[in-house]
Amino acid sequence: MPTVVRGGAGDGVGTSAARVGDAWAVGAAARDGGAGAVLLFSSNEGELLAEDADAVLTSSGGYFGLGLAALSGGGLAVSAFWEPTGGTRAGRVDVYSDALHSSSPAASIFGEADAQLGNGLFVTGSGADETVWALGMAQDGAAQDSGAVFGFVVQGLSGALDVNDAATQLSGAQKLGWFGSSGSAADLDGDGAVDLIIGAMGEDGEAAASGVAYVFLDPPKGSTVSADADATLVGRGANDQLGKSMTAGGDLDGDGLNDWATGVMEAEPGGEVWLISGAARGRLDRDDTMAVVVAAATGDRVGFAVHSPGDLDGDGYGELWVGATRHDGGGVDAGAFSLLYGPHSGSRSFDDGALWLGPEAGAKAGSSVSGDGDTFFLGATGADGGAGAVWGLSL
Repeated sequence: MPTVVRGGAGDGVGTSAARVGDAWAVGAAARDGGAGAVLLFSSNEGELLAEDADAVLTSSGGYFGLGLAALSGGGLAVSAFWEPTGGTRAGRVDVYSDALHSSSPAASIFGEADAQLGNGLFVTGSGADETVWALGMAQDGAAQDSGAVFGFVVQGLSGALDVNDAATQLSGAQKLGWFGSSGSAADLDGDGAVDLIIGAMGEDGEAAASGVAYVFLDPPKGSTVSADADATLVGRGANDQLGKSMTAGGDLDGDGLNDWATGVMEAEPGGEVWLISGAARGRLDRDDTMAVVVAAATGDRVGFAVHSPGDLDGDGYGELWVGATRHDGGGVDAGAFSLLYGPHSGSRSFDDGALWLGPEAGAKAGSSVSGDGDTFFLGATGADGGAGAVWGLSL
């Protein structure tokens, strides 16, 4: 049986989870009316309740625990995208060097007013190159809410910092484009360097707010703008919001290179996920995908979450996790996860994968999915009446 972490009343567990060494970190971003917390468990067997946590991290509010990213040596980055120190909904990212044994962060990165810094996090590299990337999709730059992504080298981070201390900044250009709505990284071209893929779900692709995703090969230090991207994937339908979720890594088509996928959760009738070759360059659209995962029913919100776990069955093709928070297989809006095994081509139904259904109506399974070949974390923020739950699944 999989291990399950159950939140307390109103915790909203299920937005994020990560392995920190041998421990588990689980975000409870809605705790105390949205102040938030992170629950850490050194044991990860059976049913774990919020009150059983071995350590609890808290901060100064703003949905602390919305985003988590594990760092080397037991470290952890935690985001609170509405934390108000830098101004209303400015956001904050705390970096802990030893999350299980220290309640105080080594560094705190503060956003600017209304930037929502920390709406997402991811990490690249290791050692001296380890970098935490903080998404700030509402950052004002070229235009209101054009969005930005900030990269901070972890080694040596300490004290109070702001976005001006970032080693790298990537910026969007369109008003209400929300560049930084999602992000991921992998070596797409086989040169040994990590490449970035950034979603901008509010940008105009082939229609208004259809969404755009950008690929940056070997992103330089300093400032980069979206116009400098090496590949651009444009959404098709108005308000489809391509780029709501993003994953990279794993060879989905068997050509020896890492590929990537992005959620298009508002595409009619029930959301989609587009799978893209890592070798693709230039301006791309739906016709350039290697495969598209489609909903089996209207309103499922397929693509709310996506995750590339790599090749789980050893056949040379990577698999893909997809979340659909309004799938009704386990009850109305119970939500579901689908694990789709490679190879991938053409149109694939969400329901044709190995399905994990939400446990009851309103559970919203599919809220998040993360993990590696040992353990995958499946989040359901609406489970148990809004307490939320995360299942740790070993395959």
